Amino acid sequence: MKKVIKSLKDVPINGYLIIAVIALYCLNRFLLKEHTTGWVNYLLRCHFDDTICGTLIVAYSNVFLNVGNRAMIRLIAIVPFCFCVGLIWEFAAPLVRKGTTPDWIDVGCYVLGGILYWGIFMLCSRIDKKQNKKDDVSSE
Repeated sequence: MKKVIKSLKDVPINGYLIIAVIALYCLNRFLLKEHTTGWVNYLLRCHFDDTICGTLIVAYSNVFLNVGNRAMIRLIAIVPFCFCVGLIWEFAAPLVRKGTTPDWIDVGCYVLGGILYWGIFMLCSRIDKKQNKKDDVSSE
């Protein structure tokens, strides 16, 4: 448990993204789906949760991968990982849970969520590097 907490302290963006995805999921489930119409409602009902799940699964996995100094931060690792997770979720879950149907678009949403994670991670890394540079200059 200490190593997981250290991982979250070392790379806090993973924890922030996990919390943000949970909040977005709840917001979508209890508010947005009920108060939208048309294509926005369609996207929120059918694909939004799968997209943010792609972000969640990478952030969550990286919390534990970071414990062993391994993390998925390159797009070349994130995309195939999210594709495989999407395949499993979309095509194996219907074998276990009745009423669900496999959907290739949702597999793409998982990948899109992984790409979203990568973009947020890269943006935060650049901001952090700029801040560290600024701190180094001001301490001289």
